[in-house]
Amino acid sequence: MRVLAEELADGSFDDSLVDALEEPLPAKEELLERETPPEVVAFSAVVLLNEKNEILLDERADDGMLDIPGGSIELGESTEDAAKREVKEETGLAVTDLALFHVYSGELGHYVYPNGDEVYGVDIVYLSPIKQAPMQRQAEEVRALKWHALEAVPL
Repeated sequence: MRVLAEELADGSFDDSLVDALEEPLPAKEELLERETPPEVVAFSAVVLLNEKNEILLDERADDGMLDIPGGSIELGESTEDAAKREVKEETGLAVTDLALFHVYSGELGHYVYPNGDEVYGVDIVYLSPIKQAPMQRQAEEVRALKWHALEAVPL
């Protein structure tokens, strides 16, 4: 989230921000030797910006982290359709206009879920303007939804 916020704030879109990772990851060979090696998973997500240029963040129900709406791409689904579906499922908002923002991968996409599942995500992130409207959060995945000024995104 910090990397995304920094890139939104200064327009750098720089993959070298991978250095911001706090812990070094195991070597690829070590990961592949594990009984259950991490999976590579494709995700679509959307940076939603309202009329006040605020970003919508959700508080994840599984780990309490802040995130933008998004999730796994289903078999046969386009990245755009997945992004629209995930926004609708998690927020109740309908997205129509999507512009590709950035694709994140590699160590930056490494994530260990609370249940122990480990993935390396390929995150296809879109930007979308949206009119502020009543939201309906997906209780199973989203603890809270809140609009934040870009300069005040909690990191």
